[in-house]
Amino acid sequence: VGIESVMDRDFINCDRRKYYDELRKLLERQTNWLLIDEIEGKKFLIRPADVAHYLEQAPIEELSLERQVDLLKIPAKRLQLTPIHSRANLYEAQLVLQQTGADALYVNRSGAPLLSSATGIVTKHAITSHYQL
Repeated sequence: VGIESVMDRDFINCDRRKYYDELRKLLERQTNWLLIDEIEGKKFLIRPADVAHYLEQAPIEELSLERQVDLLKIPAKRLQLTPIHSRANLYEAQLVLQQTGADALYVNRSGAPLLSSATGIVTKHAITSHYQL
């Protein structure tokens, strides 16, 4: 089974640091994931619900309009990502997850170097759920 048959395309690429207003606008888009692209090339997933919870609970001085929120420092569950090619199958995806220790995969876009390299997200849960059907 090809990786694209189980990948989740409902995510938003996001910088690690965002202003409060920018985060509110992102959350209004009601996506499944925020994909955070690190400068060193690492990628992480975070649930928008975790960000919304933080914004509701954080002290007002941390949510100043002049201060950016660091999404890698807020209390939230983050999934570390590793890449996989779009032509991979689910068996290969399982192997990559086991070998790298990553929590999820991002499916690489090929041939578009100026665009984000991620076209989809595949979690361990998506793979195991597919095989349980």
